[in-house]
Amino acid sequence: MQNYIDDTGVQVADIVIGFREILHQGMNEAQAVREKFDYFCWDLYARVTEMYERQPEKQQLRTAVLKRLEEREGEDAMLAAYVARRIVDCHLDTMARIGVRYDLLPWESDILAHRFWERAFDRLKKSRAIEQVTSGDRKGCWVMALEGPRFADLKEGEKIIVRSNGTVTYVGKDIAYQLWKFGLLDADFGYGRFREGPDGHVVWTTTDDPLEQQRDHPSFGGAARVYNVIDVRQAYLQAIVVEGLKVLGYADQAARSIHFAYEMVALTPGSAERLGVTLSEEDRKRATIEMSGRRGLGVKADDLLDALERQALEEVTVRNPDLDPREIRDLARAISVGALRYLMVKYTRNRVLAFDFDEALSFDGETGPYLQYAAVRAGGIFQKMAAAGGPDEKTAAVWALEGSFDLPRTDAAEEHWALLTLIARFRETVRQSVDSLELSQVAKYAFNLAQRFNAFYHKYPVMQEPDARWKKARVILTYLFLAQMRRAFDLMGIPEPARM
Repeated sequence: MQNYIDDTGVQVADIVIGFREILHQGMNEAQAVREKFDYFCWDLYARVTEMYERQPEKQQLRTAVLKRLEEREGEDAMLAAYVARRIVDCHLDTMARIGVRYDLLPWESDILAHRFWERAFDRLKKSRAIEQVTSGDRKGCWVMALEGPRFADLKEGEKIIVRSNGTVTYVGKDIAYQLWKFGLLDADFGYGRFREGPDGHVVWTTTDDPLEQQRDHPSFGGAARVYNVIDVRQAYLQAIVVEGLKVLGYADQAARSIHFAYEMVALTPGSAERLGVTLSEEDRKRATIEMSGRRGLGVKADDLLDALERQALEEVTVRNPDLDPREIRDLARAISVGALRYLMVKYTRNRVLAFDFDEALSFDGETGPYLQYAAVRAGGIFQKMAAAGGPDEKTAAVWALEGSFDLPRTDAAEEHWALLTLIARFRETVRQSVDSLELSQVAKYAFNLAQRFNAFYHKYPVMQEPDARWKKARVILTYLFLAQMRRAFDLMGIPEPARM
């Protein structure tokens, strides 16, 4: 898994301009910032937007700064590199809280430094896929000729690959990056270690620094299929990337370039206010509140996780008042992560995700905690049986592998078979989810399975069953249910708490 770092783009340039024009500061002051650096830059970014609105002429600074970032020249480039690296560290810290980790951080500046773009640019020119405009507003720009209904609504500016001042648009760099992903450039990055997690997992980074490069590194690039996970607003630009591969003669790779598009995340008005976002009366009447980094309207992921943990902590404390405080905190963290991760995958990709605290953390209904509760209940059955001298999970695993599921033909047996049939549909559901790029199918399956198991267990208890044949069948079903839920949790990134 790669996390592409756009360290030569508009956002980084605006942060540099903010340091220079608003704070009147530079590298020394940036290094002295002690508050959360990503929060600091979020606020500064919004202030830069306000400055542009008051003084539109200041936007001309961006063009010059972008050029210096691409050319890695001067103090602005050094400041930008420091800002980007420090923000990435903050981002990795936040992602670690919810169990997300990356294998490689490819930096946009390295695409330029390793001359990937130059190679791609030469090929595009030779194939006549792009041409230089000789007159009009776009004079001097290199643009791609994009025809047909697919690009009918594309703005002229979005066809620009190289600006008139020689700087490359990010879609141009994306074409070069996509060629590298498929191993089509006859070139590679240098690689170094960015950081190592507590579990020993190494996050690698691209680099052109000989002192940072390491010979022994995993193999990157040369993929058979590429999934670009980026929001639906980038659909046109992703289509241009695919078109770039086609005109260069790589139709097969173009067909295997998948845009994993998703809709935006928003907040319900109540959740926005709970997180300190000031809303107007008109905003309160809306179904959702959209985020905007430029306006400074948004919720920082760490604030959201902190709020989720606090609410989960209250619930766990009420349910388990005698637990050790550290165990309560660990449980609250697992439940809050489960709540967030399930909410992020339960909706289809073409639906705006409206986050609501009460919905996400509910122990009832289609939520992460509900699934966790069902898994904990199943695990608790084995703990109680083992304590009473009955079968534990290992024994149940052997029974599931070697035992028969021979039950008399009754209505009760039909319900046992119905649960087993649903359990067996896991692989089919995962395959359909992959084919359709809809992880929501796995989420829906897991919820239906948890719901079915809870209803089954309420009607057909395991430990109290006196008949050995029925009891063995229910032990096997409980084990298989727990095994499939754990697999589903692994796919969705949901932790399994020790208790609820």
